[in-house]
This record gives sequence, structure tokens and C-alpha cells, in this order.
Amino acid sequence: MISVVQFTAPWCGPCKPVARALAELAPSFPEVAFAEIDVDADVEAGVRHDVLVLPTVLVLRDGEVIARLDGARGRDDYERTLREVVPAVE
Repeated sequence: MISVVQFTAPWCGPCKPVARALAELAPSFPEVAFAEIDVDADVEAGVRHDVLVLPTVLVLRDGEVIARLDGARGRDDYERTLREVVPAVE
């Protein structure tokens, strides 16, 4: 199973457009689970995944990190990364 996890916080301004970009991409990748983790609410998750910058987006396959994007990126960067690991449904 492939999942995309965005590490975020309520005060993180750049996290909002990243969340929108991932939400826009989700319908093209129905076999991918998308989730957000608030690092203020779940400090352990942030520590466990060495999250030092917000937003951080991890792509995981069966729980193992296969791609990491630190900092805010454009929608194209997230789409390109996902297309490398799972084909989109047209």
C-alpha cells in the first residue's frame, strides 16, 4: 500500500497550499491513501520521521519511506513524485 502523509501544523502558512495541491491530486491516485499529521498534536510522529521543516511530505510504501519532500513545493513536484511510484488513473 502506498500512502502520502503531509506533516503540518495549524500555524504553518505554507502547509495550506500544499494540502490543496495534494487534495487536487488525490482523485488521480485512488489507490493511494492521503493523510495529514499535525505535529503539534502528534509530536512523536514528527520526531519518529525526523520532520524538521514544515510542510514535509512523505510517500510511504508498506510503511517504508520511498520519497521525502521537505518544505513547500509546487503541485508539479508532488505529481511527478507520485507518478514515479504509482501510475495515475486517467
